[in-house]
Amino acid sequence: MNFSTDYDNFFANVSTSSDAKKFDNSTFDDDLSRKNLKFIFDIQTLLSVLIVMLAMGTDIAWDDLWYHIKRPIGMSIGLVSQFILMPLSAFALLLVSGVVGVHATGVLIIACCPGGPLSNMFTYLSGGDLPLSVAMTTASTAMATGMLPGNLWLYGRYFETTDLFIPYKKMAISILIAISPVCMGMIIRWKAPRIAKWITKIGVYTGLLFILGNTAFIIVIFPDMFTSISPRVYVIILLLPFLGLTLGYGFATLFRQKVPVCKTVAIECGIQNIPLSVSIISLSFSVEVQKDIIVLPHLYLFGIVIGCTTLIGGYQLHKRFTQRKPTRAIRLPNNKEGNTEDLEKEDLMMTKDQAIKLECRIFSSNENYPSRQRNMPI
Repeated sequence: MNFSTDYDNFFANVSTSSDAKKFDNSTFDDDLSRKNLKFIFDIQTLLSVLIVMLAMGTDIAWDDLWYHIKRPIGMSIGLVSQFILMPLSAFALLLVSGVVGVHATGVLIIACCPGGPLSNMFTYLSGGDLPLSVAMTTASTAMATGMLPGNLWLYGRYFETTDLFIPYKKMAISILIAISPVCMGMIIRWKAPRIAKWITKIGVYTGLLFILGNTAFIIVIFPDMFTSISPRVYVIILLLPFLGLTLGYGFATLFRQKVPVCKTVAIECGIQNIPLSVSIISLSFSVEVQKDIIVLPHLYLFGIVIGCTTLIGGYQLHKRFTQRKPTRAIRLPNNKEGNTEDLEKEDLMMTKDQAIKLECRIFSSNENYPSRQRNMPI
C-alpha cells in the first residue's frame, strides 16, 4: 500500500474539487489506522523474537551446541529437507493444483525461505533438540543467501516470475537478531544458572502470548484474507506447513534419527521465515501486485500459529498426564528368604524434574552431550 500516493491524490482532490468539504476521509482514516496497526505489529514481532531467543539461549549450553557443529548429521538432514525437499514439494503441489501467476510465485517464495526464530520456541515446547534447532536456524539463514535465489530461479521461471529482489541486508540483520539474544542467554546460564531457569520459563510463555497477539493483529490488518484468494490457493497455503512437518520428520526418520532430532528437523522444515518472505514480496513487486499476494505469508503464519499451538497444547497435556500417572511398587527377590518384598509400600510418583532427568539420560545413552556428562543443571 502506497500511502504517499494516496495523500497526493487527497490534496489534489481538495484543491480542484468545488465540493471539497464533502470529501469523504473514511478511506484515508482506515489507511492510517492500518498503518498504525502494522507499526504495532512490527514492534510486537521484534519484541517477541528477542524475548523468545533470549529464553532459548538460557536453556542451551555451549557444549551442546558445539556437539552439533562438530557432528552435523542432524543439521545436514534438516538443511536438505529445508532447501531441496520443501521447495520441490511446493512446486509439485502448484503443478498438480494448477495455480499460476503471482499467487504461485507467492507460495514459492514462502517455500524457499529458511527457517525462522519461531521454530526455536515450538521446538522447545514440543520436546525437540533445542541446540540443534538454533544451529539449524542460523545455518539455514546463512545458506539462504545462495539457495533462496537459486531455488526461486529454478522453479519460478515456470510461473513467469519476474526478477525478484533478495534482501541480503535484512537477512544478515535477521541472523544478528537471532544470534545476539541467544549468546546473551547462554552467558546468563553460565554465570547465573538459577536465574536462567526462570528466564526460560517466563520468556517462552511471554513470547507465546506476543505471538498469539500478533495472530489477532493479522486478522485486523487483513480482514478479508479468508475471502480475497481462491479456494485452491487457500488450501495450498494451509497445507504447506503440514507438508513441511511431514517431510522433515519422515526424512529424519529415514536416517534413523532420535525422536527429538526428528521433531526438530520437522519443525525447522515446516516453519519458514515469514518476515523475510514479506520483505521479498514488498521489494520485488509493484503496489498493485503486492495487494494480491502480500496476504499469503500472513495467512501462512496464521495457520502455523494456530496449528502448532494446538498440537503442542495436546502434547503438553499428554506429557503432564503421563508424568502424573503413578507406577506400581517394584518387587525384587530377597536373597535370604527366597521371597519378594516391596521396595515401597505406596505407589511411586515420578516428579517432573525426575522425569526430565530420566528422559535426558535415555536420550544421551549412546551419544552423550558433553554438558550432561558433567552433570550440569538441566
